[in-house]
Parts: sequence; C-alpha cells; structure tokens
Amino acid sequence: RMWLSLQLFGVRPFRAALEEKIQLARYFYDTLVQQPGYEVGLPPALSIVLFRYRPAEGWDADAFNQALIQRVQQGGAVFMSFTSIDGHCYLRAAILSFRTHKEEVDLALRTLDQEVHALLTGATDLATQKDA
Repeated sequence: RMWLSLQLFGVRPFRAALEEKIQLARYFYDTLVQQPGYEVGLPPALSIVLFRYRPAEGWDADAFNQALIQRVQQGGAVFMSFTSIDGHCYLRAAILSFRTHKEEVDLALRTLDQEVHALLTGATDLATQKDA
C-alpha cells in the first residue's frame, strides 16, 4: 500500500502530515506546561506527549490519573492511553491520525480540563492518601 502511494504522490504529502502531527504535539505540550497542576515529560521529539496531573497535597496522584484516564476514555470524545513509569501513572497523548487537527487537540485539552475539574470537585474517595 505504501509503495503505490509513494509512487503516485511522492514523499511531500507524507512529510507534511508528519510535520503537522509533530507541531500539534508541541502545541499540546506547550499548552499543558502553561496550565497549573500538570507535570509533563520532555518536549515531544515526535508526536507523543507524556503527562500527568498533580493534584494538591492530600490526593493520591496515581489514583487520580487512573481515574482521569478512565473518565476520558469512557467519555469517548477523545482517546488517550496511559503507562506506568517507576510505579507512577502517566497519561499519553499520541497525535497520529490523519483526522487529527488543531480542533481535535483543543477538544482533548478541554476534555482534560473538564474531567480534572469533575474529579477535584466530586471524587473525595481519591483524597484518601498522600502522594508518595
């Protein structure tokens, strides 16, 4: 499949698509860096952003982020995944689809904000132990 596409269209559209995804990942990263409460990994070299939300002291940050990713995934508006690094829960935004543009990244950022707010205002069971 790829061979024919490259023969018909050349590499230019593929490079442009990849560059757009890298720029969107940087935009996502830069936006999270500016928002209080978010801890982000290294600036993205490609199109994946690693991050987590660090709630105020008294909250279990890992349980909070597990609940956050579950709410984001159940909402269905956007899809993100998670991973464990040194026993701590981190979320991943992988901006790869040809259908993902700035509007979808903005939707992902709004979704995160809404779900963080919902958890902070209503999920008192996550505030049971301090973050290690």
